[in-house]
Amino acid sequence: MRKPNALVVLLWIAIRLCYTPVAILAKYLGYLKRRRSIAEDGGVVILFVAAQHPLEDGVRVGEAFRNRLIEAIRWYLRLREQGKAVKVTVCGPRYYPDSIPLYQAAKEFLLAERLPETDLIVIRDEGSNCLDEIRFARDLCQRMTPESGKPPKLIIIEACYKRWRNYIGCLWMMGLVPEFILIPEDVSRKEKAIEAVLAVYTTLIDPDWQSPYSPLRWLSWRTRRVPQ
Repeated sequence: MRKPNALVVLLWIAIRLCYTPVAILAKYLGYLKRRRSIAEDGGVVILFVAAQHPLEDGVRVGEAFRNRLIEAIRWYLRLREQGKAVKVTVCGPRYYPDSIPLYQAAKEFLLAERLPETDLIVIRDEGSNCLDEIRFARDLCQRMTPESGKPPKLIIIEACYKRWRNYIGCLWMMGLVPEFILIPEDVSRKEKAIEAVLAVYTTLIDPDWQSPYSPLRWLSWRTRRVPQ
């Protein structure tokens, strides 16, 4: 994928600096006005598990992804005991050098842990990053919203160090901040530093930087995804 011209990127960043913080603030104020109605119980709880590359030996979920799936199972059992209708949702494409898609590895793990297949939603899509997953979650909630208008309760299970970027992503794409279950992960200082820079960039300049339309789209995981 061709990298954009540096001057074009700098000009685009300058424009976004004037627009993005104001737009995010407006979305947040709108969310605060609607927060009570959004929090109403729509009858179904969606546990949306953020995928994580790579797989072990190309076919089994890695430690970070496995910890998120285990936490999803714990919450599934806890909520079921409370009489809730719960759906566990997984997604994720196939990356190099894995042999199978992330969603397939996650499905196999959850079924092996005896999660009922009727309560498992597998999104077989070519999404490849956090914003794609947020879009999937948004679309799923819209499809599962009953005629009463009360959407299902969305809970996203994600790595702790990615929390701010996901908050902003959800606010930008969904107009709300869903509940998060944050899993501590042992990551390097370099990864934390990169994530901190991305969090600032996401908040001040481009919440949609991973989309095909962003000048920085070439930094996305899309370049490592295996075409379907």
